[in-house]
Amino acid sequence: MEITIMIIASVLAMLISLGSLLYSIGYRKGLLVGYKKGLKQVYPT
Repeated sequence: MEITIMIIASVLAMLISLGSLLYSIGYRKGLLVGYKKGLKQVYPT
């Protein structure tokens, strides 16, 4: 019984860390895209 609880906990921890990693990558990409769009509006090339 304790083994299954440990397995479930480790899987949940993996999913949470993977989700936060993907979120941070997406957040940085969104910031970069927003930054470039802002630059184009300020300095149209």
